[in-house]
Amino acid sequence: MEQFTKELKEYLIQNGASDVGFAKVSYESLNYAVSIVVKLSDFVISQIDTAPTYTYFNHYKTANALIDRLGLLCGQKIETQGGLYFPIPASQTVNGHNTYAGEYSHKKAAVYAGLGTIGKNALFLHHTFGPAVRLGTVFTNLPLSVGEPLSRDLCDGCNLCVKHCPAQALYGKSFSWDDPNASLLDRKACSDYMKKQFMHIGRGSVCGICMKQCVEHFRIK
Repeated sequence: MEQFTKELKEYLIQNGASDVGFAKVSYESLNYAVSIVVKLSDFVISQIDTAPTYTYFNHYKTANALIDRLGLLCGQKIETQGGLYFPIPASQTVNGHNTYAGEYSHKKAAVYAGLGTIGKNALFLHHTFGPAVRLGTVFTNLPLSVGEPLSRDLCDGCNLCVKHCPAQALYGKSFSWDDPNASLLDRKACSDYMKKQFMHIGRGSVCGICMKQCVEHFRIK
């Protein structure tokens, strides 16, 4: 399926994806994942200071809508090859699993696809774009050519996100393959702060302060 994997990546990029990777991870009976990356605007993120902006919230929603569309296109392409697919929404929490968790971790799929790693800010860090991305995941039973996970720490000793987190929700730990499921973030503290401080912008669903600091780090690198 190497040729189809290549064609699928090219197709998704032509339709708006910034990068695409493939991983061998399981969801139910589907053992392969397509990880879809959409890059955000560095300029929009640069305008975040002590609070998210209205423009950032709209940009965030627009990127999510594009990712969900790409997930549908990806699945339709997979079905032409006789495969099954299951798209994970770009942004959706699932009550009953964990108040702050989705159906499956987009970050986990992207890491296993070799597209980057997870930073001290608990955000996915793309190997080129840094944290300025949104992610989507499509599971399938169709065998795909998969990537190799990265082994290096993209934080490179940086602690800007930890110092600037207004909720003090970051533990300052680096992602490690020795314990890939270790918590890097107090999700409740993060969520509670957003809901208390930013209800006037997206009803407290976005922040972006740690992302803004991390983008600055990647520019310097």
